[in-house]
Amino acid sequence: MAAIPRNDTDAAGVHGPIWIHALSVGEVLSAEPLVKALSQKYGAGALVFSASTQSGFETATRVIALHVGELRHLSLIHI
Repeated sequence: MAAIPRNDTDAAGVHGPIWIHALSVGEVLSAEPLVKALSQKYGAGALVFSASTQSGFETATRVIALHVGELRHLSLIHI
């Protein structure tokens, strides 16, 4: 897994990326308004979003991906 990029966040005045994690579909959908608001304030490049389940990741790909600099499938199996 590649390192989370830091260069875009420095320009936004944020010290490191803002990482938002959701477990599954319901949490992804609940996080959507927060992600959109943070993206408007800091820019998509400042945000990293991850989801644990495959269905959560697929949902995030549809509703979150345009608002974040990076989208990851972070299964608890990989930790």
